[in-house]
Amino acid sequence: KVTDFGIARAVGSTEGLTQAGAVMGTATYLAPEQAQGGPLDARTDIYALGCVTYEMLTGKPPFEGESAMNIAYKQVNEQPVAPRRRNPQVPEALDAIVMTCLAKQPGRRYTDAEAMRADLVRFRKNLPVSVAPDAALAATAVAASPGTTVMPIASAPVVVAGGAAQPPYTDPYADPEPFARRTGTLVGILIALVVVLAGLMFALFSQFGLLGGGDSTEGRVAIPTGLSGLTEADARARLEALGFVVTTEFEQGNTAAQGTVLRTNPEEGELADKGSTIRLIVSGGEVLIDIPNVVGTQFSDAQLVLTRAGFKVERIDQASETIAAGVVISQDPIDTEQAPSASTVRVTVSTGPPALTVPDVKNKDATTASNELGQAGFKVATQVEASSTVNAGQVIRTDPSAGAQVAKGTTITLYVSSGPAKVAVPNVVGKSEDEARGALEALGFTVIVQETNAGSPADVGKVLFQSPSANTQSLPGAEVTITIGAAVPETTI
Repeated sequence: KVTDFGIARAVGSTEGLTQAGAVMGTATYLAPEQAQGGPLDARTDIYALGCVTYEMLTGKPPFEGESAMNIAYKQVNEQPVAPRRRNPQVPEALDAIVMTCLAKQPGRRYTDAEAMRADLVRFRKNLPVSVAPDAALAATAVAASPGTTVMPIASAPVVVAGGAAQPPYTDPYADPEPFARRTGTLVGILIALVVVLAGLMFALFSQFGLLGGGDSTEGRVAIPTGLSGLTEADARARLEALGFVVTTEFEQGNTAAQGTVLRTNPEEGELADKGSTIRLIVSGGEVLIDIPNVVGTQFSDAQLVLTRAGFKVERIDQASETIAAGVVISQDPIDTEQAPSASTVRVTVSTGPPALTVPDVKNKDATTASNELGQAGFKVATQVEASSTVNAGQVIRTDPSAGAQVAKGTTITLYVSSGPAKVAVPNVVGKSEDEARGALEALGFTVIVQETNAGSPADVGKVLFQSPSANTQSLPGAEVTITIGAAVPETTI
């Protein structure tokens, strides 16, 4: 997160704030080469980050003073107190990391932020870091001064923001003056010649057995083969058993399992003196990145977040009675862990309440059917429906139908029989007996016929009365009585 825009540009200004021949910055976090106006690179930022880390661990910056100029002077000339001396709770490895960042000479700091991050990751995992505590302390040492020399006229003063002018940058680690450089070169050549001559004499004497040792490999041991692929602990044990001193160097960004030996230096099979140091190059594994927390979010959002972070996503569906459908229930690995880029994060997503099977309650009475559905986890609604095949009070069918898979808590509608449907009795008055009988029997009625004297010859053979009367609602099979007009018999005198 951006916490400070620095002094890159003033608001409303079209020009930057830097000036030729001047140094601007916060003296508390200024690297020595920056305070002296020297060339800057990524290692300058490493120094500033070391100052910030130091302050976070101890509560104070590495250097304090009455003025910016005073602090800048200390940045160049004085050594910081190790964080562990100010805060004993700072682990030794973390102390070494910070002191490496604060090395006066840029070449003794981490080369870039990734190298520092790799050590911090190893520190968090309780693995050895690439810098030793004593080496880190030595890295802060100031190179010996080459002595007083005649300096050229300064082209421009160097100004620390808020401070006074100081001489232009001179690299404290630069080579001495030409004469000293030539003298040093000559001495170096002479020393090299002496070393070469001594080596030749040693080889010659050894060849002819003049050193009294006989075997030219006496005191030297072959570095065993087969170390590559072993764990760091197993390889170390084999080497130490042969009398070697073993150091470890971690290498990030490879596909070998973390903690596996990649190679040795010197290489396997070479001869080395007993007690000499063998360096194990060990895999630090792939570069790990933090895993975002997506639990409780919609799957579409979770997939987007994880993909943007560099991970692949595997979806696993799981029913849940408490978490809404489409919401992430859990993830593997969890968000407190780290994983290699492009690795897979398994996301378990809720499909809602588990599906239940609707039981078959057909032909059961409404009360029994309702209880059975309620115990199965459903809600119940009831509707009455006529049926000529199902007895009144019994279930004709359900909706959803029996055997359907539905969510728990779904409402199941029971259709309960009210018995056969009633039918309106047709009007058959005035029809002949045959016509009336046919109309009534077609609707399922039972026809009862009786006769009465017709009032006129025109009514003979026709229905004079019916019971029940026309349009009366009756069940199929009910009796309908029709009265037929009969001829009046003749009387004799």
